[in-house]
Amino acid sequence: MKRARRLIAIAVVGVLAAGCGDSAPVVAPTPAPSAAPSFATSGPTVPDPPSDAGPAASPSGSAVQTNPGPSPASGSDWRALRWTGPVSISATAAPFDILLFAGSYVVVGTDGDRTTAWTSPDFATWTPASVDGLPLADAAIGSPLAGPDGLLSLGVHGRLHCGTGEGATCDPLPVAIWTSPDGRSWHGRAAPPVFAGATIARFGAGPGGLVAVGDIGWDHPAIWFSADGVAWRKESLRSTIFRHAMFFGLTAFRGGWVLTGQTNPIQEFCCGGADDSKMKAAAWFSADGRTWSRASVESPARESMGDAYAGSDGLVSGGFDVIWVSTDGQSWRIGPSKPDIAPVASDGERIIAVSQEVDNGLGLWVSSDGRSWQALADAGSASAKPAWNSTTGSPDSFRLLPRGLAILGTDGEDATSPMWLATPTGFP
Repeated sequence: MKRARRLIAIAVVGVLAAGCGDSAPVVAPTPAPSAAPSFATSGPTVPDPPSDAGPAASPSGSAVQTNPGPSPASGSDWRALRWTGPVSISATAAPFDILLFAGSYVVVGTDGDRTTAWTSPDFATWTPASVDGLPLADAAIGSPLAGPDGLLSLGVHGRLHCGTGEGATCDPLPVAIWTSPDGRSWHGRAAPPVFAGATIARFGAGPGGLVAVGDIGWDHPAIWFSADGVAWRKESLRSTIFRHAMFFGLTAFRGGWVLTGQTNPIQEFCCGGADDSKMKAAAWFSADGRTWSRASVESPARESMGDAYAGSDGLVSGGFDVIWVSTDGQSWRIGPSKPDIAPVASDGERIIAVSQEVDNGLGLWVSSDGRSWQALADAGSASAKPAWNSTTGSPDSFRLLPRGLAILGTDGEDATSPMWLATPTGFP
């Protein structure tokens, strides 16, 4: 399997492998304009807890990457990127996600064994935020959504309880709601009882309000809806539409919602090599986030659909060995096999994908529809560009921000978690 395809597979297989039990695990992250409330965001993969921290919390779900509307970079020249980095907040900081809010960069993550957040006006100087409301050593802030009243996140709190021995499972961590008026101060509180036993895979804002998707135990998919982020209700799902469903991606697109994942997932993938002959890639669509229909997916057998990334002219989603494209989220077809790329970020206007370049390390591509791709060159020196899976650093997650492309990664030499920023050459 080619390296770029493996990147897609790792995101999906990692989800299956992490579960191996009663609840579908957290997965990593997609785009769209929002109606009311007006939220916007980006979404990531879950960071590993420090090796000496013992059982630690991890974010309950990844927020979808949304299009905040026209941005300074919208009219920029996206043929080349100018790099800044690597930048490390501190020797112990592990950033989980980043967004741009009220003119400042906001990062959420962990510092040692405590959940925290940081802000920066320039991507270089970082100030720790104040965080309260829940025990910080046993909690995590998820990917934030940005709205008119501040930031909202679905995370987790409490100690992780797992069984022992082969095939052991872990209880889902209680869901927490985190809010911040400005990114500089955060307050956490336990989520309402409607989230009891829930594992949140994704949440986002779009037509009518907020949607969270996940499960309440193995083979029990679940969808929650809120008009304001305060009062939530669990939707009733039709078994004919969602039988044996598992969710990996949630996207608001063209006035509706698109949900991606698979049916008949392999529960024992991580523990016993279960038969995958019944597993199929799957997608669903909805006008309001409450009433859903099944989408058609070309050649879904023994495949899965990860996050769906939206551009101005269509959607793209990655699987194990293929990528799918769609113009409306209701019908998906196998996309181009060349270049050998993996979609990783979008902002509702453009989609970013990565590839492994033999001579130049990390390759980056841009598209508006997932069908045709343009390679992004490096403007000036590429010495600040992240390497691809080397001892000097590797990219882990990608966020398309109004000021450019942010990459969060790891450094194999000193165990730090650096970040990079790439601005299009036309942006000041």
